[in-house]
Amino acid sequence: MSRWGKKASGKAGKGRKAGRRRLGLFGWLGVGKGRPRRGAAKKAAKKAAKKPVRPTSAAKEWPAEAGFIVLALLAAVVASGLLAVRQADEVRQLHRDLEAARHRQDELAATHSRLLLERSALSAYYNVERVAASDLGMRFPAEVRQIPR
Repeated sequence: MSRWGKKASGKAGKGRKAGRRRLGLFGWLGVGKGRPRRGAAKKAAKKAAKKPVRPTSAAKEWPAEAGFIVLALLAAVVASGLLAVRQADEVRQLHRDLEAARHRQDELAATHSRLLLERSALSAYYNVERVAASDLGMRFPAEVRQIPR
């Protein structure tokens, strides 16, 4: 009798966990199957020894024009890379030109605003009268007459 009052079975491995493989920490994911069974290495070696070794055939050698194809593909890759670099440089140059044009546009807009303000100041009535009297020698007539049509 065992400690718990039941008869111990004569065969090991009976019970709740009989026939189960050890799974390890992440066994439920199928990862880490635990340590391999006894004799597994021998079985794998026998299985590998039974597989026939395939002889290398002449059909697997590269054809003569394969070297030309590889060189052509290599040249195409290099040319593509050089074109990409050229395009990137052109884009950078166009971006610099665009920024310079925007800066010039801002300067011209500021100058235009200043000139509009100056024109409106010079075309004011009191300024026109002052320029007419001082620079041109014009004066307002003493008597105003209407000319018939």
